[in-house]
Amino acid sequence: MENVKMLILDIDGTLIARGTETIRPAVVEALHQAQAQGIKLLIATGRAYYFIQQDVHDTLKPDYYVTINGQCLIETGKGIIEKHEIQESTMLKLNKLCDELELGVGYKFDESVVCQSHFHKFHWGYLKGKDVGSLLIDDTAEQNYQKTHGLPMGLFIIGDEEKVESITDQFPELTFTWSYPQGYDIYSTGNDKTTTIESVLKHLGISWAETMAFGDGENDIPMLQKAGVGVAVANAKENVKAAADYIAPSVDEDGVAEALKHFGILKA
Repeated sequence: MENVKMLILDIDGTLIARGTETIRPAVVEALHQAQAQGIKLLIATGRAYYFIQQDVHDTLKPDYYVTINGQCLIETGKGIIEKHEIQESTMLKLNKLCDELELGVGYKFDESVVCQSHFHKFHWGYLKGKDVGSLLIDDTAEQNYQKTHGLPMGLFIIGDEEKVESITDQFPELTFTWSYPQGYDIYSTGNDKTTTIESVLKHLGISWAETMAFGDGENDIPMLQKAGVGVAVANAKENVKAAADYIAPSVDEDGVAEALKHFGILKA
């Protein structure tokens, strides 16, 4: 593939194996070679910026970050330059249902994830109980963090999948995407990763045809479909693979690096 000007990379399950914190050396080397050719790197993740693994910042130094499933755009060196928020009325309605159904819910704000329902369940399901200090706030008693800190840009629900699926129809303004067993990434309908990626492409004068996108989750499907080449890693769900142009080896087998070699962007 010629004239690739940007690589768009999901993190968890694509760039970094789930449950780990570092990028495999072969993938780092491959991406450095791409950068040396002048190819831009854009990270497109469901994570909030402050929960992105430090290795991504230190080893890759991406040009842009599309975080919270497209709800927040960060340009390296400039900070947040675009964001999309969830309305408080939606939060209040969702909190009531999550309290009743014993679902843990955490909202992704500018500087912290704020839990407003079933903190213990959310903490263990989202972070495996890890202490992250002020990056995770327990607001289950008051449920009013948004009164003083603005509105969140996305959220995550932990709990029984049948219960989560039972409430999705009540929130047409939200898109629910399965992330992992009993874990759902949720964001505003109509604003997925591609919405904010397009802002970057227009700014740089790059077309979708000049991009390669890599992913493994349902929230990656729109960008895999729009990219010049959409690459799913072998560990992706079947519907994600169906949306891709090419299936690369798994994240544990250096899938990103192998795809770049396959399409002639790197020397074998």
